[in-house]
Amino acid sequence: MLIESIYDQMNEWGKDDDFFVELVNKIKPESIADLGCGTGRLTLHLAGLGFEILGIDPDEKAIETAIKKDRKHMVQWEIGTSEDLTETTFDLVMMTSNVAQVFLKEACWNQVLSDIYHSLNGGGYLLFDARNPLQKPWENWTKYKTKKRIIDLSGKPMMVWYEFLEINSSLVAYQTVYQADNSIIDREENTLAFRTKEQIESALKIAGFTDINVYGDWEFKQAAEHANSFIFAAKK
Repeated sequence: MLIESIYDQMNEWGKDDDFFVELVNKIKPESIADLGCGTGRLTLHLAGLGFEILGIDPDEKAIETAIKKDRKHMVQWEIGTSEDLTETTFDLVMMTSNVAQVFLKEACWNQVLSDIYHSLNGGGYLLFDARNPLQKPWENWTKYKTKKRIIDLSGKPMMVWYEFLEINSSLVAYQTVYQADNSIIDREENTLAFRTKEQIESALKIAGFTDINVYGDWEFKQAAEHANSFIFAAKK
């Protein structure tokens, strides 16, 4: 039996996944690229619904985990980045689970959007989500609010939680803390970029997208300023 990865246990299926599935079903693309697919939770679900899909991620271990889960060989998996998307074209490219926030430098973010734009067929869509910086979600990244009991790959229980470290302009640093037998065994630091709705819309327009819809908080309604999450649907 394959024990779910730590990432999968920390990030179980939720309303964000339901929303993206419904949105993809509304668009009905013939081909999809899941950029930053991670361990393939949503990728595999969409493949199971009959969609032709590429799961692509720069993390080799994540792709290895996804391949192990893909027992029916439904997905084409690839270790790569947005640059590799331009080798073919798609009707839809998606970045879920706030993948859009891992691109810290504006030049890199703009290049990713340009790569995606050029990888889309005419009328194709880019779908992605991002947290609203006005809501300061990092204030909830504490041991008390995020602690979760999981099982490590050896079958032993452990505790994992997130802790906010610091904010520098639009960049927020945090750490993932791993505890076993009441001892801290590892700390993993990461940084995310928090862009405003207006900044993201501007970057999409620079990349070439002109038809942009922004939904709020996993509902099919236009995002309000106070939304916790923005979901962007940009059409080429």
